[in-house]
Amino acid sequence: MNRKSFKPHALAAALIVAIAPLGSAIAASDARIHNADAVESGADFSGFIVKFREGTAERADAARVARALQGPDNAMARAARGAAGLRHFRRMSQGADVVRAGRDSNDADPGDWTTGQCGPASNSSWHGTHVAGTVAAVTNNAKGVAGTAFGAKVMHVRALGTCGGSTSDIADAITWASGGAVSGVPTLAASQAAKVINLSLGGSGACGTTTQNAINGAVSRGSTLVIAAGNSNVNVSNATPANCANVIAVASVTQSSSRSSFSNFGTLIDVSAPGSGILSTLNAGTTTPGAETYASYSGTSMATPHVAGVVALMQSRRIAQVRALMTPAEVESTLKSTAYPLAGTCSGGCGAGIVNARAAVDAAGATSGGGTGAQTYTNGTDVAIPDNTTVESAISVSGRTGLASSTTSVAVDIRHTYIGDLLVQLVAPDGSLYTLHNRTGTGTDNIIRSYTVNLSSETLNGTWRLRVNDNARQDTGFINSWSITF
Repeated sequence: MNRKSFKPHALAAALIVAIAPLGSAIAASDARIHNADAVESGADFSGFIVKFREGTAERADAARVARALQGPDNAMARAARGAAGLRHFRRMSQGADVVRAGRDSNDADPGDWTTGQCGPASNSSWHGTHVAGTVAAVTNNAKGVAGTAFGAKVMHVRALGTCGGSTSDIADAITWASGGAVSGVPTLAASQAAKVINLSLGGSGACGTTTQNAINGAVSRGSTLVIAAGNSNVNVSNATPANCANVIAVASVTQSSSRSSFSNFGTLIDVSAPGSGILSTLNAGTTTPGAETYASYSGTSMATPHVAGVVALMQSRRIAQVRALMTPAEVESTLKSTAYPLAGTCSGGCGAGIVNARAAVDAAGATSGGGTGAQTYTNGTDVAIPDNTTVESAISVSGRTGLASSTTSVAVDIRHTYIGDLLVQLVAPDGSLYTLHNRTGTGTDNIIRSYTVNLSSETLNGTWRLRVNDNARQDTGFINSWSITF
């Protein structure tokens, strides 16, 4: 799915070439777009306002505009290797016409090579081919690499083309892949929609409303979004769409289990995965596809498909058990509660740890006594932790029978600048206390980890509480979220 977007000056040049000879009332030497210098030259847009000169057939008849756009469309095609799909959207009351670039008809749209139209000429990167191989490369064929979820079905959605793309394209791709409606494109049936969406892309800035709305819609339809944190070695809070809500933001780690030097970091990171020197599928073609090959790439783009593949495995376990798929919130909680700590260093924050495929799949398929599936209960409401204060966050469980497990998982996400000040306890419905953290770690930031607790003497139903006591001055924080799985 690829809607072309173009730099305004490039479109202006094409319009000048195509429109100048259209009528006797306008000479080629007079054909120009006024105030072109006021247009931001470095930006890309998919919509434009064009005003035809008085006396032209196009100014008199809006129906003639579509024909006039065929020339610039062909000119843009020659420059950018793909028709712009320019279409007349509407005529404004002032007489100007709104023109938009539509999606082209090439569903293959191979390669992303450039010839200098947006910077130095470059060969095709085959970035998407590399990402897809990490997710689901064919395996057990004595060839190449093994995909994380090699039995999964992969839906390739082209949201970015040569020279990049637009936020609206990415948002539409998220919406369409998750089964939502996008104008001009057939809507997928619920059975065809993607259960996990990998986004190995991003840019700087806050999460925009368009993107967040698309994400919220996808999550409401049951799709889990796994997004690359970015490769700028900065806080992910300024990297979109990884900084959006309702997503799983992934940082990159090295073979030595430390944060990759390029990887973004911060409290918005959910989990980490291998992203340095990752061997995966590629193509030898410098422009269009050639022979298949393999190469090592590095980036959070390479870490993210590892996590997306694990999510596919988790959901496949549920399908094999003829059980309901996990919700995106349950997927995130399980990934975080089963992750393991980095053995090396991570300045700035790498989430709950490195994704653990086996543990996550086991947790997804876990069942308790009587054949009832294990369930994860989460409270994601922030609770402030002031100095010298005890606070609690509650989770109510009902409709269950029997006792909890001897290996109950309790995942804790507490953001605090001095965890040596903190006593963290799980309070059972009957008031019994289970200590999770007891003022260790001195000046270390944050408690983001899971604990295995023997709750075999506790009934499932009732109100469970996470109790946090701060016993010193100066450093404060908050309970970001916590969950219990049994």
